[in-house]
Amino acid sequence: MKIYSLFLFVWFLMPWTTEAQDSPMIEMPAIRATKIQGPPDWAIMQQRLIAAMEEAGDFYWDRFTYPGGSTISEGPYDDLYEMFYNWPDFYIVGGAKRFYERAVSAYNGITRTNTPHAPDPGDYFHRLYKEFPTQDDFFTSAKE
Repeated sequence: MKIYSLFLFVWFLMPWTTEAQDSPMIEMPAIRATKIQGPPDWAIMQQRLIAAMEEAGDFYWDRFTYPGGSTISEGPYDDLYEMFYNWPDFYIVGGAKRFYERAVSAYNGITRTNTPHAPDPGDYFHRLYKEFPTQDDFFTSAKE
């Protein structure tokens, strides 16, 4: 039955695919560089900023996290997540890949250390149960 359905799907598409092959190609404009220049000043400053942020991030990671990504400091779980939530964004804009990997490690470490075996409504610091927030307002749950 699946092969028959696939055959019908391909057969119905045939008229459109043959028409598209007969149409003329649209010429794309070509852009050519006429002279070679160095990078603009803003790009150089951006690279210096990224290098400084990487140095600060390495310092922070080495001093405030345990191996495995859990944090040395304690506090409400949402505050702990906030220490690393923008590190993947930093990686996307040009930071080293280790910051993305560390953010994932920190997320897993914080989740692991703040998930009690049994839920305790009186424990504000460890309000995760089976890796999900409990007894929090919508804003706090949504930003994680």
